[in-house]
Amino acid sequence: MRTALIPLAVTGILLAPPSLLAQARPAHTPPSWCTEPGRNVDSTFLIKQATAALTDSVTKRLGIVFRVDDFQLIKTASLEQGVIISLVVGPIVRGGGGLVWVDTETACATVLKRYE
Repeated sequence: MRTALIPLAVTGILLAPPSLLAQARPAHTPPSWCTEPGRNVDSTFLIKQATAALTDSVTKRLGIVFRVDDFQLIKTASLEQGVIISLVVGPIVRGGGGLVWVDTETACATVLKRYE
């Protein structure tokens, strides 16, 4: 009797709709330390995050302004992972700025390299 029920149970599991077997996941929300809840994460906001990551008290005091030199969108298949943004000092001068990674899911910025 038990041996007859095993194939029947396996068949039932294999034929069950995926919605019955799948576990519900809560909707993903970005962490609050990188952006406000409900904030639209677009390219302008990503550049603002990268600039804020490079800005410190000295650059604020001197009034240094950064501009985007280059950027590269990084994605796997069709899923965007983040953007690498190269920022340089606004009026063209030698030195200053840096390379920043901004995660598109969390909107958190990480300084990869500072230009000297």
